[in-house]
Amino acid sequence: MRLYSFGLVYHILAEWRLVGATLAGDVFLERPPLFYWTAASLPKLFSHALPLHDGARLASGFYMGFTLLLTGLSGRELFGKSAGWAAGSC
Repeated sequence: MRLYSFGLVYHILAEWRLVGATLAGDVFLERPPLFYWTAASLPKLFSHALPLHDGARLASGFYMGFTLLLTGLSGRELFGKSAGWAAGSC
């Protein structure tokens, strides 16, 4: 996660303004906000165990796991029920 990404996540957490998050006072609309919303909600879920910046980093792992899950399910659908795990592990 880049530094400006954590700035957006911090702004979402501080003001809970989901649409039109700002970075250094300017509205930042370069990237879709779904990742930043996820990165802002995960630190709240894991606030008892992780600091804020580490909780925000969990969003990358979450989306990587979700991608591998969908890849495995696609492989299972295309190549048969016994071959789905191979598509997700390649």
